[in-house]
Amino acid sequence: MGKRISGGFFVLLFGLIACRENPESVLFYNGRVITVNDAVPRAEAVWVENGIIAAVGGSDELLARASSQTEKIDLRGAVLVPGFIDGHSHFSQYIQILTIAQLEGSSSFDDIVSRLDTYARENPDTKEGWIIGFGYDNTDLKERQHPTREVLDRVSTERPIIITHASGHMGVYNTKALELFGVTAETPVPEGGFIGRDENGNPTGYMEETAFLGYAARVPAAETDTATLFRKAQHLYLSQGITTVQDSLLKEKEYTLLAEAADKGVLTVDVVGYVDLKNAPDLAQAHPERLGQYRNRFKIDGYKIFLDGSPQGRTAWLSEPYLPVPGAVSGSEADPDYCGYPIDSDETVTAFARTAALQGLPLQAHCNGDAAADQLIRAYRNLKAEGIGEFHRPVMIHSQIVRPEQFAELAELGITASLFPAHIFYWGDVHLKNLGKERGARISAAATALKAGVTVTVHQDSPVIRPNMLESLGCLVMRQTSSGVVLAPEERISPAEALKAMTLSAAVQIGEEASKGSVEPGKRADFAVLDADPLTVAPEEIGRIRVLRTVKDGRTVYIAE
Repeated sequence: MGKRISGGFFVLLFGLIACRENPESVLFYNGRVITVNDAVPRAEAVWVENGIIAAVGGSDELLARASSQTEKIDLRGAVLVPGFIDGHSHFSQYIQILTIAQLEGSSSFDDIVSRLDTYARENPDTKEGWIIGFGYDNTDLKERQHPTREVLDRVSTERPIIITHASGHMGVYNTKALELFGVTAETPVPEGGFIGRDENGNPTGYMEETAFLGYAARVPAAETDTATLFRKAQHLYLSQGITTVQDSLLKEKEYTLLAEAADKGVLTVDVVGYVDLKNAPDLAQAHPERLGQYRNRFKIDGYKIFLDGSPQGRTAWLSEPYLPVPGAVSGSEADPDYCGYPIDSDETVTAFARTAALQGLPLQAHCNGDAAADQLIRAYRNLKAEGIGEFHRPVMIHSQIVRPEQFAELAELGITASLFPAHIFYWGDVHLKNLGKERGARISAAATALKAGVTVTVHQDSPVIRPNMLESLGCLVMRQTSSGVVLAPEERISPAEALKAMTLSAAVQIGEEASKGSVEPGKRADFAVLDADPLTVAPEEIGRIRVLRTVKDGRTVYIAE
């Protein structure tokens, strides 16, 4: 068992962040260093010069090199690991939801109405009167179904309302919002989407995928103090030891928001952006100054597309049907042949992959279901048949329901699988109901992926859930749902494998393994300091490990209170 350092002791020990903002040399010593470097897996101390790791070794050895000008940080037995690298999230969206009604944890329609009503009273002058909420989950509601426009009309019939499901793939509009957008019984359903209708064909307010997202894009953004929100959002990531963050669906609005923050010196974390290839195809090439290179901590690395939806929302595209919902009498929940649906055709997905490959840029593909995984594999097989043999770090985002033979194909094609393992805890019980015992148990099949030779990384898809790498590490090791059910224990991986997935492998995913992901000379001094050793504590303790300090380029940027 690893020894845990108490929070109170840490406050006494570290006090305030060092007074020198950017010391030329810093020595972290008297700790337990997990390097994620097979050549030197463990150490006691790390020497940093000008933000770069200069040496890794024993405390006595490196203390002997220190001078009066060296900042010395005594770790007192704390555990230093590489800074965590986010495998996928939506940083600018996370910033924006800090200004809206928080619906996470809502237990009923009445609870949603109460939260929206409070928000409406406290924000009477929102842009164009919109009331906006995020984070409800129908599987957590007493009613076990999505709200309708009638539910939202209880809050207001004069102000337009939109609420977004925790997955981000579906949501509900009130009657006023439907009227503003001109949605009626005659409104056609866009390809890759769904509009809920009652028995008379009138819209219920509930929509999925391209239908919901298309109208959501027309909802005006709130006017806010973005610099303050950036700092608040960064604090949440840094408090979890995450030093490199992704923004994985950039359009012009999101790019401008991030670029302005970067150029004003607001960013502390590095932000790696992926452009919405379907809706903003020219954005990456329009900003060569950030394409493939950081400028004030923000760069564009490649593109992002969607292949399907959400497994807990039953919109992920499967090769075999979902289980019907008990008691459902109509719609997809009652259809024994319902498999979800794709967002785009094979021809369109292949064209997206071709664009990225020919430009030498990575392509991230949101892909939850195994039918969607088949589509992505077909796209890259098509490119090989065309003679395009070089792919640039393609990534299958989420990879929730992937068959073993598909992982072997991902390895052959060089496609990284970025997993969302917290699904196991938060929605594992729902997956068992939607998919059955066999399919539901093998979500986030990390062991199979690694055995197949796939590069595996980890994410929380924030704002779907809050950033928390250590919770995800525990999910990979434990594979236990919120009700205590263990899913496919053969898919458990070791803590060391899980730690590598969120450090060195994640650096490979973004093409930065030469400068990030492990504690070794020549790499950037990005660290997380923990109160216990994730490789030696009991598995059930991993998710409770605290981040005590976060270091970015040798400078302490977070201290636990």
